[in-house]
Amino acid sequence: MFIANHHFRACPYVSIPRNCGHTFCATCILKWFFSRLHRGCGGWHEAVDCPLCRSALPYTPDKTPRAEFSFPFTPNRTADIAIRGLINTIFHDPESVAAAVPNPLSDWSEDGHTRQEWFKRERAGRTEMTSIATQWDNLRPMDFVNIKARLEV
Repeated sequence: MFIANHHFRACPYVSIPRNCGHTFCATCILKWFFSRLHRGCGGWHEAVDCPLCRSALPYTPDKTPRAEFSFPFTPNRTADIAIRGLINTIFHDPESVAAAVPNPLSDWSEDGHTRQEWFKRERAGRTEMTSIATQWDNLRPMDFVNIKARLEV
């Protein structure tokens, strides 16, 4: 079944709407963004682009304090609500998790492995993205290098 094996975006974020507007899992897009960071100096030497359409993301100024609007991502609340609604529907629909027949959706039950992993990714992505966004104005190059290391990219 498609839904059982589909990777739902955990904590969906969108590139700034004035650009392409593609939505990504928070941790995934942060890893992509920081993979382009030069480890030696903590700066981006080339434009960082959307991994899907290659539209350029906003330039990250080197000098602090940097403008709040230069942070390249924003929460996609519409997608977040829709994804959470779908996950709750799968969980609460008694026909989707029938006990008598093996059902791939049972992994989305309250104690199911897939559901637990999704919530783990969702919490980690939300925590990381919120931390970076709230400190964005004053993050220094070495802070960016530390974030890159923490994201393991």
